[in-house]
Amino acid sequence: MRWTRGHNQALARHVGRLLRTKGVPFREKSDGLLLLGTYAMSPFLLLGWLITLILFYFDSVLPSPGFFLILGLVCYSAMGNFAAFFEIGTACYLDGSGNRLRILPFSIFGFIVSLVTISHATILQFIIEPFRKTQNLHWDKTKRYRGQAK
Repeated sequence: MRWTRGHNQALARHVGRLLRTKGVPFREKSDGLLLLGTYAMSPFLLLGWLITLILFYFDSVLPSPGFFLILGLVCYSAMGNFAAFFEIGTACYLDGSGNRLRILPFSIFGFIVSLVTISHATILQFIIEPFRKTQNLHWDKTKRYRGQAK
């Protein structure tokens, strides 16, 4: 959860400056935005799965207005978050060790745990903690940011 919180803090701190910077091509801005938003994608992936289930069970044929946005985010996330599965499958194919592919489904458990943990930390950080009266979590990130010893 610490990595998620730190990465999301970097997203909140730098996204505005990145988008306002002149002289940076749109391609580089979008690349930076996607990189900064890496840990913010897990809640969107869960939201996309939830919307998919709702549309499936309500037998909806017509997409909602935000459907294409969520679909795009889920597709982007699939290429990033599911990359480990693609890499494992490709490596097993190239090595000629097809029997190892039988354990690939077990890595899904790690993915689900990571997805839920990252989503939990992101929701706490951006939705719940701003309304708490207690002080937000603080830690010294690296040596250069540490305060003087008391």
